[in-house]
Amino acid sequence: MDDPDKVVGEAIEEALTTGRDARISEIFYFFEAVTSLASGRTVGRKIGVVQEILIKKYLEADEGLARRMYLEQMLQGESGAGHKVEFSWFAITPHNDLAVGDAGMRGLKVVEIDTVGQKVALMGDWDGRPVRVALGQPTPRSGPLRAYLDARDMDLRLVDVADGRVSIDEVDRTRLLASLESKRVGAQRFSGTDKLGSGIQTIEKAKQASLVAIDLDIGHNRNVKPLQGPGVGKTLLSLVALGNGVHWTDKDKAVLGTYVDFTFLVRDAGIIRYAEYVRDLVGEEDFLEGFMDYFKGMTKQEPDDFEVFDGDFTIIAPAKETRTLRQVLSHHVDTMNPV
Repeated sequence: MDDPDKVVGEAIEEALTTGRDARISEIFYFFEAVTSLASGRTVGRKIGVVQEILIKKYLEADEGLARRMYLEQMLQGESGAGHKVEFSWFAITPHNDLAVGDAGMRGLKVVEIDTVGQKVALMGDWDGRPVRVALGQPTPRSGPLRAYLDARDMDLRLVDVADGRVSIDEVDRTRLLASLESKRVGAQRFSGTDKLGSGIQTIEKAKQASLVAIDLDIGHNRNVKPLQGPGVGKTLLSLVALGNGVHWTDKDKAVLGTYVDFTFLVRDAGIIRYAEYVRDLVGEEDFLEGFMDYFKGMTKQEPDDFEVFDGDFTIIAPAKETRTLRQVLSHHVDTMNPV
């Protein structure tokens, strides 16, 4: 399917045209028939996970973004507080075509290359044995290599292993290039009624995202001014991707636009398409249970062939911006960290 706006089934069309409250987004009407007061909140949280996975799939399709991207990192701002942010990008220094005996990654030395197992063994100034890093796997979370990297605010990613040579990206954890938060709020069911309505969560979520952007801005850009033009005077870009849930008001968007460089909307059309993709896999009778089981979490999700498109995201701010989400991010990281 190459059209994100295409209606995906009679059930969706009926849900979107029957008794709809304009303040509530279509995703709630899509799930209305298969949820209850008891299960609705749990499903709402799962939709937030689907939104994160949708964004991840979309951004990973850009090789340059994927090389520099981290998930669910604790980012420290000027205040010293840690902010858990869903997506972040750091500057890298590639080290290509390394052989056994080569050094240069701040003192780390290649001591063994396993082409068959797609691994490399590295040695630093610690006592003991070399530490192995596997292609496609993060560096160990503990042990001498992790201590060595943490002491230097760095990380490593093994990029390629072939013909007795390796390529490794050295990640500079002090050079944060961009952060993106995924925010979604649910519709509220009021006491004593089944009626859905807008709660007060949207403005609170907007404030939370703005405070994170301010703290990171001061720490990395030494100011709190939002971006005035493409790549003008900012080392770090802050972005927020909003899910509808209940519709974000002009006041919410104004708060975000004051402190966040770019605000995008994750359209419900993409999430509904993903839900229909799962329905085709698990069947109509087991749809809700299958939907809840299918999405394990952003860092645990099994790969599939579901496609995400530029049209699944809409720019909210700045108002004059015409680039896609991928274009905004890739232009910035490539400009700040050409490799």
